[in-house]
Amino acid sequence: MRKYVLKRKIWGSLLAASVFIGTVFAPAAASAADSKFVDSIWKRYTNIEKAEEKLYLETLKHRTLEFETLLQSATEQQKELERIIEEDQKYLENLYEEDLEQLERTYGDNRDYRAKLNDYRRQLSPSYTPGVMWDYYKVANKSYTSSAHWKFDKAVSPSYSMGVMWKYKNEVNPYYSTSTMWKYRNTVNPHYSSSTMWKLRNEANENYSAGTMWRYAKGKITKAAAQKQMDQIFRDAQASLQQFRSDTKRKLDNVRDSSVRQLTEIRDSMIATILEKRENAITKLNEMRQSSFGGTLTVRPLEIKFPPLSARVPALNEIRVYIDGELQSFEQPPVVINGNTLVPMRAIFERLGAKITWNSATQTVTAGKNGTQIVLKLKSKNALVGGAEVELSVPAQAIRQTTMVPLRFVSEALGAEVKWNAAERTVTIRTDQ
Repeated sequence: MRKYVLKRKIWGSLLAASVFIGTVFAPAAASAADSKFVDSIWKRYTNIEKAEEKLYLETLKHRTLEFETLLQSATEQQKELERIIEEDQKYLENLYEEDLEQLERTYGDNRDYRAKLNDYRRQLSPSYTPGVMWDYYKVANKSYTSSAHWKFDKAVSPSYSMGVMWKYKNEVNPYYSTSTMWKYRNTVNPHYSSSTMWKLRNEANENYSAGTMWRYAKGKITKAAAQKQMDQIFRDAQASLQQFRSDTKRKLDNVRDSSVRQLTEIRDSMIATILEKRENAITKLNEMRQSSFGGTLTVRPLEIKFPPLSARVPALNEIRVYIDGELQSFEQPPVVINGNTLVPMRAIFERLGAKITWNSATQTVTAGKNGTQIVLKLKSKNALVGGAEVELSVPAQAIRQTTMVPLRFVSEALGAEVKWNAAERTVTIRTDQ
């Protein structure tokens, strides 16, 4: 019994000694991790998270603006088409109504012409289904299912399932499951399981079990090993994010360009069909008139032409110009030279209501508005405003075959208020003061 008690005391002493030795000689990482190192890794992560979130939000804003710009462009053209068609149909109704009245005065009392007059009257009516004029009205009516205009209307509508703009809208919608922007939002979301930022956050988080910094904090790896591993993890994550951004840009560019192309094809096909139906109606009515009464009517031609549809907005690094709250789009983007913002001359002058003339021989532009005349010459730092000489901060100059002039000078010379936001690279011009 005494031997057993003695043996137990000996083992107890040895165990206490081993605990003491282990405490004294354990690696420093096991007892106290370098808090400054841990904080520096976490700060490095949070900086990446903030930068990626900013890029995502800028991309979302830019791509949404592209969609809205194309939608506005297509909608405005559709409204203009409706105005043109309505005006033309009223013109044709008046023209043929006057002709019918004249024919009735001439042949109305003659029984041999009554049937011909009635037939001519029916063919002229846009509500007479078998009539030739009805074909023209039908194809131009956006409410008539399957008409050429109906197809364009549905392609433009972002609410019509499977329409061109419906598909485009969903691709730039970050809350539409599986869309391009939905994938982008989740990729940079540190709380979305398995996302790039989620994985990076866990590796940098000392409290996330099995993460690199957790293993360091628990003394399972040395500071040097943790530093090396985290450096590689950061490099891999940023390379992955950069590649993802590049792929996302390519996909969204393709969606945008494809939408513009499809809408343009549908629009042009619609216009061609409308003009064809109109021409057919006029030709048949003239043939009928010639056969029944002799002579034909001269009908003015109809021309429908629209500028190219565009979704172009300033690139993320371009200067944005707003005039009276409206974002401007230029073929040649504004540039900054020696701290001065230069803009395309003609676009700004005309947008501010000035009339301009260009003298290629003297390389001089003259603009006039409300009795004030402005004269600018390329490569000259002097200009005339109302006959008085004014010195420019930088001379007017040609960039990519576009004459660029100092924005502030032009705006103020024409009586506008100009504000420059350097942080957002935005110029705001107000003319409605």
